[in-house]
Amino acid sequence: MINRLRNYIRIIKAKQYVTKLYQKAKIGANFCTSPMYSNRLLHLYFNVKIKNNSKKEKAITIGDNCNISCSMTTNQDGKINLGNFVYMNSGCTLNISNHLSIGNNVLFGPNVKIWDSSNHPLDAHKRFKQTLKIPNQKSLNSFYIGGGNIIIKDNVWVGMDALILGNVTIGENAVIAARSVVTKNVEANCLYAGIPAKKIKEI
Repeated sequence: MINRLRNYIRIIKAKQYVTKLYQKAKIGANFCTSPMYSNRLLHLYFNVKIKNNSKKEKAITIGDNCNISCSMTTNQDGKINLGNFVYMNSGCTLNISNHLSIGNNVLFGPNVKIWDSSNHPLDAHKRFKQTLKIPNQKSLNSFYIGGGNIIIKDNVWVGMDALILGNVTIGENAVIAARSVVTKNVEANCLYAGIPAKKIKEI
Protein backbone atom coordinates (compact mmCIF):
# COMPACT_ATOMS: atom_id res chain seq x y z
CA MET A 1 0.00 0.00 0.00
CA ILE A 2 2.81 2.41 0.94
CA ASN A 3 4.71 1.60 -2.28
CA ARG A 4 1.58 2.25 -4.36
CA LEU A 5 1.13 5.61 -2.65
CA ARG A 6 4.77 6.52 -3.32
CA ASN A 7 4.41 5.57 -6.98
CA TYR A 8 1.24 7.65 -7.26
CA ILE A 9 3.04 10.69 -5.80
CA ARG A 10 5.95 10.17 -8.22
CA ILE A 11 3.51 10.04 -11.15
CA ILE A 12 1.93 13.35 -10.09
CA LYS A 13 5.36 14.99 -9.69
CA ALA A 14 6.49 13.68 -13.07
CA LYS A 15 3.39 15.10 -14.78
CA GLN A 16 3.91 18.49 -13.10
CA TYR A 17 7.56 18.54 -14.16
CA VAL A 18 6.71 17.57 -17.73
CA THR A 19 4.19 20.43 -17.89
CA LYS A 20 6.89 22.92 -16.84
CA LEU A 21 9.33 21.61 -19.47
CA TYR A 22 6.75 21.97 -22.22
CA GLN A 23 6.17 25.58 -21.17
CA LYS A 24 9.87 26.40 -21.63
CA ALA A 25 10.50 24.66 -24.96
CA LYS A 26 8.75 23.28 -28.02
CA ILE A 27 9.27 19.54 -27.63
CA GLY A 28 8.57 16.81 -30.18
CA ALA A 29 7.07 13.36 -29.78
CA ASN A 30 8.43 10.61 -27.50
CA PHE A 31 10.65 13.00 -25.54
CA CYS A 32 12.90 11.25 -22.97
CA THR A 33 10.87 8.07 -23.02
CA SER A 34 11.52 4.52 -24.09
CA PRO A 35 9.96 1.14 -23.22
CA MET A 36 12.77 0.27 -20.79
CA TYR A 37 11.94 3.32 -18.65
CA SER A 38 8.16 3.20 -18.86
CA ASN A 39 7.89 1.32 -15.56
CA ARG A 40 10.14 3.83 -13.80
CA LEU A 41 7.72 6.73 -14.13
CA LEU A 42 9.73 8.63 -16.73
CA HIS A 43 12.46 9.43 -14.22
CA LEU A 44 14.65 10.75 -17.03
CA TYR A 45 12.50 13.86 -17.17
CA PHE A 46 14.01 14.94 -13.86
CA ASN A 47 17.50 15.00 -15.40
CA VAL A 48 16.49 17.78 -17.79
CA LYS A 49 16.76 21.41 -16.67
CA ILE A 50 15.71 24.20 -19.02
CA LYS A 51 16.39 27.88 -18.28
CA ASN A 52 15.04 29.94 -21.16
CA ASN A 53 16.06 33.61 -20.83
CA SER A 54 15.94 34.34 -24.55
CA LYS A 55 13.83 37.06 -26.13
CA LYS A 56 13.53 35.00 -29.34
CA GLU A 57 10.32 33.23 -30.25
CA LYS A 58 10.60 29.44 -30.13
CA ALA A 59 14.04 29.89 -28.59
CA ILE A 60 14.31 26.20 -27.72
CA THR A 61 12.98 23.46 -30.01
CA ILE A 62 13.57 19.76 -29.53
CA GLY A 63 12.75 17.22 -32.25
CA ASP A 64 11.09 13.83 -32.10
CA ASN A 65 12.43 10.78 -30.28
CA CYS A 66 15.07 12.69 -28.30
CA ASN A 67 16.45 11.30 -25.06
CA ILE A 68 18.45 13.99 -23.32
CA SER A 69 19.87 14.43 -19.83
CA CYS A 70 21.24 17.95 -19.63
CA SER A 71 21.13 21.49 -18.31
CA MET A 72 20.04 23.84 -21.11
CA THR A 73 20.31 27.65 -20.84
CA THR A 74 19.59 30.39 -23.37
CA ASN A 75 20.80 33.93 -22.69
CA GLN A 76 19.28 37.08 -24.19
CA ASP A 77 19.35 36.33 -27.95
CA GLY A 78 20.19 32.64 -27.54
CA LYS A 79 18.49 29.95 -29.58
CA ILE A 80 18.76 26.14 -29.41
CA ASN A 81 17.41 23.77 -32.08
CA LEU A 82 17.77 19.99 -31.70
CA GLY A 83 16.88 17.60 -34.50
CA ASN A 84 15.35 14.13 -34.23
CA PHE A 85 16.86 11.12 -32.45
CA VAL A 86 19.34 13.16 -30.37
CA TYR A 87 20.80 11.37 -27.35
CA MET A 88 22.61 13.20 -24.54
CA ASN A 89 24.14 11.23 -21.71
CA SER A 90 24.11 12.49 -18.11
CA GLY A 91 25.70 15.77 -17.09
CA CYS A 92 25.69 17.57 -20.46
CA THR A 93 25.53 21.39 -20.31
CA LEU A 94 24.40 23.80 -23.03
CA ASN A 95 24.90 27.53 -22.39
CA ILE A 96 23.92 29.44 -25.50
CA SER A 97 23.95 33.17 -26.25
CA ASN A 98 23.93 32.88 -30.04
CA HIS A 99 22.48 29.97 -32.01
CA LEU A 100 23.11 26.27 -31.43
CA SER A 101 21.86 23.95 -34.17
CA ILE A 102 22.12 20.18 -33.65
CA GLY A 103 21.14 17.85 -36.50
CA ASN A 104 19.53 14.42 -36.51
CA ASN A 105 20.93 11.20 -35.01
CA VAL A 106 23.56 12.98 -32.91
CA LEU A 107 25.08 11.27 -29.84
CA PHE A 108 26.69 12.96 -26.82
CA GLY A 109 28.70 11.18 -24.14
CA PRO A 110 28.52 12.15 -20.45
CA ASN A 111 29.46 15.66 -19.30
CA VAL A 112 29.81 17.26 -22.73
CA LYS A 113 29.86 21.08 -22.49
CA ILE A 114 28.71 23.40 -25.27
CA TRP A 115 29.44 27.06 -24.50
CA ASP A 116 29.25 29.59 -27.31
CA SER A 117 30.31 32.85 -25.61
CA SER A 118 33.57 34.10 -24.10
CA ASN A 119 31.56 35.79 -21.31
CA HIS A 120 34.28 38.16 -20.16
CA PRO A 121 36.60 40.56 -22.02
CA LEU A 122 40.34 40.03 -22.43
CA ASP A 123 40.98 43.62 -21.34
CA ALA A 124 41.89 43.54 -17.62
CA HIS A 125 40.45 47.01 -16.94
CA LYS A 126 37.05 45.98 -18.36
CA ARG A 127 37.04 42.85 -16.22
CA PHE A 128 37.94 44.97 -13.20
CA LYS A 129 34.90 47.16 -13.87
CA GLN A 130 32.77 44.02 -14.07
CA THR A 131 33.92 42.84 -10.66
CA LEU A 132 32.81 46.15 -9.11
CA LYS A 133 29.23 45.18 -10.03
CA ILE A 134 29.36 41.94 -8.03
CA PRO A 135 27.72 43.36 -4.84
CA ASN A 136 24.66 44.51 -6.83
CA GLN A 137 24.29 41.64 -9.29
CA LYS A 138 23.76 37.93 -8.86
CA SER A 139 25.65 37.24 -12.08
CA LEU A 140 27.95 39.07 -14.47
CA ASN A 141 26.37 39.11 -17.93
CA SER A 142 28.56 39.95 -20.88
CA PHE A 143 27.37 37.34 -23.34
CA TYR A 144 27.97 39.67 -26.28
CA ILE A 145 31.74 39.23 -25.96
CA GLY A 146 33.34 36.76 -28.37
CA GLY A 147 31.99 33.40 -29.46
CA GLY A 148 29.40 32.76 -32.17
CA ASN A 149 26.98 30.21 -33.60
CA ILE A 150 27.59 26.46 -33.28
CA ILE A 151 26.36 24.00 -35.91
CA ILE A 152 26.56 20.25 -35.27
CA LYS A 153 25.43 18.36 -38.36
CA ASP A 154 23.77 14.94 -38.72
CA ASN A 155 25.16 11.70 -37.31
CA VAL A 156 27.92 13.25 -35.18
CA TRP A 157 29.27 11.50 -32.08
CA VAL A 158 30.76 13.70 -29.31
CA GLY A 159 32.76 11.80 -26.68
CA MET A 160 32.59 12.26 -22.93
CA ASP A 161 33.88 15.45 -21.28
CA ALA A 162 34.38 17.20 -24.64
CA LEU A 163 34.07 20.99 -24.75
CA ILE A 164 32.68 22.73 -27.85
CA LEU A 165 33.25 26.50 -28.03
CA GLY A 166 31.55 29.17 -30.15
CA ASN A 167 31.79 29.90 -33.84
CA VAL A 168 32.39 26.32 -35.05
CA THR A 169 30.73 23.86 -37.42
CA ILE A 170 31.07 20.10 -36.95
CA GLY A 171 30.54 18.25 -40.23
CA GLU A 172 28.35 15.21 -40.85
CA ASN A 173 29.43 11.83 -39.46
CA ALA A 174 32.36 13.38 -37.54
CA VAL A 175 33.59 11.97 -34.21
CA ILE A 176 34.97 14.14 -31.38
CA ALA A 177 37.16 12.13 -29.02
CA ALA A 178 36.70 12.21 -25.25
CA ARG A 179 38.00 15.34 -23.43
CA SER A 180 38.71 17.20 -26.65
CA VAL A 181 38.28 20.98 -26.90
CA VAL A 182 36.75 22.06 -30.21
CA THR A 183 37.76 25.61 -31.14
CA LYS A 184 37.70 25.39 -34.97
CA ASN A 185 35.58 23.79 -37.67
CA VAL A 186 35.57 19.99 -37.88
CA GLU A 187 35.56 18.27 -41.29
CA ALA A 188 32.86 15.76 -42.15
CA ASN A 189 33.66 12.04 -41.84
CA CYS A 190 36.74 12.66 -39.67
CA LEU A 191 37.95 11.87 -36.15
CA TYR A 192 39.19 14.86 -34.14
CA ALA A 193 40.97 14.73 -30.78
CA GLY A 194 43.09 16.80 -28.42
CA ILE A 195 43.33 20.28 -26.87
CA PRO A 196 42.65 22.04 -29.14
CA ALA A 197 41.01 19.31 -31.24
CA LYS A 198 42.90 18.39 -34.40
CA LYS A 199 42.17 16.02 -37.26
CA ILE A 200 43.46 12.54 -36.48
CA LYS A 201 42.17 10.63 -39.49
CA GLU A 202 39.35 10.22 -41.96
CA ILE A 203 36.68 7.70 -41.06
